[in-house]
Amino acid sequence: MESRCPGEFGPDAAEWPSGEPQILVNLVHLIRRCSSVSTNTINDGLKAENISFTQLMVLLCLRGRQQVSLTELRHVLGHDSGAMTRLIDSLVEARLVDRVQVGEDRRCIKVGATASGERCVNRAIPIIKHREAEVRAEFSEDELQSFIALLKRLWMALPKEV
Repeated sequence: MESRCPGEFGPDAAEWPSGEPQILVNLVHLIRRCSSVSTNTINDGLKAENISFTQLMVLLCLRGRQQVSLTELRHVLGHDSGAMTRLIDSLVEARLVDRVQVGEDRRCIKVGATASGERCVNRAIPIIKHREAEVRAEFSEDELQSFIALLKRLWMALPKEV
């Protein structure tokens, strides 16, 4: 299938009645497409490590830290509790993360990266840096910093609880 630039086909190409929020729809569509393509590209690079980009994000959050609660991870990564549990289960099964019960309450769990998890992150970082270099080659440093600043402003403008 031919790759099209967003705008040629999709919700951003539709006719919108005057006054409807076409900008937000276009923005969400483009961000979702960029996220999907970027994630797939990174996942391809991580195949040798036998982890996904989502699993790597958890390991990066845990890198250099003792232990982190699942609630903290959920808030940082934007996953619901069921998705986070499945994600941690997969990392525990791969022996990249350990679960630790905190105190008497069995529901209070923290996780930490194992030595294997830390080594996995260290091997994955050059893969991510290579992918990043490919993207950076298309933009100036000023453009990248402006884009990041705009995304942060957008994040702050959006409602946090839905």
